[in-house]
Amino acid sequence: MDDLNWDKVETIIDEVLSLPEEKRYTYIEETCGHNQRLKDEVTQLVESIFDSEGWLKDLKDHKHEFYDDVSEDLKSLSSTQDFVGQQVGSYTIKEKIGQGGMGLIYLAEHTDDNFSHQVAIKIIRDGQATKTNIQRFRREQRILASLNHPGIAQLYDGGIIDKETPYIIMEYVCGIPITKYCRKHNCSIEKRIDLFKQVLEAVRYAHENLVIHRDLKPDNILVDESGQIKILDFGISKLLEDEHNLSLTKTGARLLTPKYAAPEQIKETNITTATDLYSLGVIFYELLSNRPPFDLDDCTTYQAEQIILNQAPTKPSSRCSDNHLSEALRGDLNAIALKAIRKEPNQRYRVATEFLEDLNNYLKGLPISARTDSFQYRSYKFIGRHKQSLTAAAFIFILIIGLTGFYTWKIAEERNHARVEAQKAENISNFLLTLFESSHPSNSGPEDITARELLQEGRQKADQIIDEAMQANMLSVIGQAYAKLGYRDSALTILNQSKDLIKRTHGQESLEYATINFDIGNTYDVYADLALPFYQKSYNIRSELLGKNHLRSAESLLQIGKTHNNLGNTDSARYYLERSEDIIAKSTTPNPSIELEVDQEIARLYYYSKDYQKAEEAYLELLSRPKDNLQTDSLAISRWNQNLAWVYIRQQQFDKAVPYLEKALLITESLLGKGHEKTLKARNDLAGVNSDLGNLERFQSLSEENIEYTIEQYGNTHKMTCQANSAYGLQLTLYKIFDKGEKYLRQALEICSSAMGSNHIWTAFANAALSANLEFNNKPEASLKYFNEGQKIFKNNSAKLNRVNKRQISILLRLYNEVDPSSKDRIESYSNLLAEDDS
Repeated sequence: MDDLNWDKVETIIDEVLSLPEEKRYTYIEETCGHNQRLKDEVTQLVESIFDSEGWLKDLKDHKHEFYDDVSEDLKSLSSTQDFVGQQVGSYTIKEKIGQGGMGLIYLAEHTDDNFSHQVAIKIIRDGQATKTNIQRFRREQRILASLNHPGIAQLYDGGIIDKETPYIIMEYVCGIPITKYCRKHNCSIEKRIDLFKQVLEAVRYAHENLVIHRDLKPDNILVDESGQIKILDFGISKLLEDEHNLSLTKTGARLLTPKYAAPEQIKETNITTATDLYSLGVIFYELLSNRPPFDLDDCTTYQAEQIILNQAPTKPSSRCSDNHLSEALRGDLNAIALKAIRKEPNQRYRVATEFLEDLNNYLKGLPISARTDSFQYRSYKFIGRHKQSLTAAAFIFILIIGLTGFYTWKIAEERNHARVEAQKAENISNFLLTLFESSHPSNSGPEDITARELLQEGRQKADQIIDEAMQANMLSVIGQAYAKLGYRDSALTILNQSKDLIKRTHGQESLEYATINFDIGNTYDVYADLALPFYQKSYNIRSELLGKNHLRSAESLLQIGKTHNNLGNTDSARYYLERSEDIIAKSTTPNPSIELEVDQEIARLYYYSKDYQKAEEAYLELLSRPKDNLQTDSLAISRWNQNLAWVYIRQQQFDKAVPYLEKALLITESLLGKGHEKTLKARNDLAGVNSDLGNLERFQSLSEENIEYTIEQYGNTHKMTCQANSAYGLQLTLYKIFDKGEKYLRQALEICSSAMGSNHIWTAFANAALSANLEFNNKPEASLKYFNEGQKIFKNNSAKLNRVNKRQISILLRLYNEVDPSSKDRIESYSNLLAEDDS
């Protein structure tokens, strides 16, 4: 680049960016003339810009940042390394088949005497291996590895070439973009919808596994010769669980394809599952009409953005040149396509399931959610479904009257039968739960049988029941009782046994199957990422069998919203909670219990949205309600006290939090016992606030009580005991109570090694925590030993780091920064672990 004039290069590129695609290279040829060096550099830079899965905005304002990011030496950009013929693992690269903004894609082959196998290998191309791009590349590798669906290209392997160039080996997909496939085979509307439903199923699977694609477009959705779709390139997708690192954008460069980008991507605001649904909506529109909703080919970047943000799309039917096709699209298909590309995320399809439901209803001739729900519309759909048999108006009238009378009688009969069955199940459940509660430790004398012993006896009796349906019901109740007593692992084992029986006796689309999924989701509780798919499954079944406006459907939506609350996805939480609240408000059957749960979840939503004033008002209102319909010291009241305390803690008003935490602890101790998981949490919160207020004696007393009761509840070799010792030891270290802290940290290390093994991440953290304590206490040799051991385990487990581990490492960083900021090597080491996890 040294012998080139950057201003001249920039001027040419500025002009090229404003030209339509077919005129760009002609302009470069004419402008550069015989200067081959200049022509090569401009061409390479333009290709990098448009291949980077996005366009640059305001290039002049960001030219140096872009130039540095693309390559420190522009010369290297034009001399990209050729990997053809090179060996990568057990594969030989045969030919280049494609490229993206940072990756070259090759066809490679594994051939020996036993078999021959073709794969696609993606490699960061020479000049693009910046730290940021390598992090994105590694993220793509991890995301693809976590997805296993027939509609998503599979990841086989990955590694590093020449110690600096990452690669991934992926399934080779021999196919063409879905839009080209439909045009080439002249697919019917029904065939196009069937293909698109495959896409929605794959995207739904990815969303349920907490992955957003963020760059869905026809080139990333291929159809092979058998008609199977494959979604490619998750290189710029975002894990939903990584809620606090929403943006992968850089100033001046957005990783998106404008033609299929949602308005929120253009505005660089919050990305959600609805963003992918918008891109799919554009693709669906194009599949229907053979044209996109907006003509952007001759637009500048700014003009394209303004159209996407401000211009209302016309109906797909009005974009068709074929009158027959245009007629077929009128009505439902127009409505579905336009709903999918609404500019407001909360007005379009929020989850793939909703999009699928409307397409399935269209194919069945049923009403769709995208149309106005009027009597005239529903009547029209009914007649359309039965037009072969309805030959005269008189027959229509008689049929409607007859069907109405028959189904009214049938529904009433089934409802009465369901009530009898529900009452029978409720009587059994109530009897068992009452029996379990009567044996609760808080109600039992020293000679009484314990609740856990009674549960074990109940499980043994349940295993002897011959009727599998009844056995499933009994196991479900026993599993819930285990969960209520805080034995989550045992509860999940029993509930999954019940689930298998229900699957065999009632099927996977039954209300019983929906209920057991709901109960398993409840048992996971705070492990929201694990609970979410079970709640989603329960909603899918209930809404299909009972209808979307049924209270049971609302109950599942409520729990989905609650789970998104726990994950920090406040937009998604608000969406599901408002849907649930709307169904409950319209219900003719009052249900104070579920109404109360929605109210308290909305209070939590305010808290997670950091609207602390509204959260405080909501919790105070809940606590002020009459207790006529509530147990005075119920767990709900305990939760409200605890949550209100956290509203004050977040505002550093620790003194205000104390009385509410004291109340919460008193209630949970009296109802659940001193060693229950919820009681341990309440006591731990109270200890933390006393620590923040400088009440060290009270802090130590509560923390040591917690360790004592944790051992009583879980034993001395359980991960919960390890965590309690570790957290307390670290806090003592922060207060420079080193010897006592060392004692608890050594106990934590011993328990972790015994309970989870010497190569577990928690064991790594226990080593690291003990190392920090020893270093601060002037024991450098012993400290180094445990530090090295922890580092070795961390490196062996780097791919398994999760948010809990990330918080643990953040605590270590806080310790070093507050107690001994001179430990540069250790601060850097733990910072790198966090950076790799973020990537």
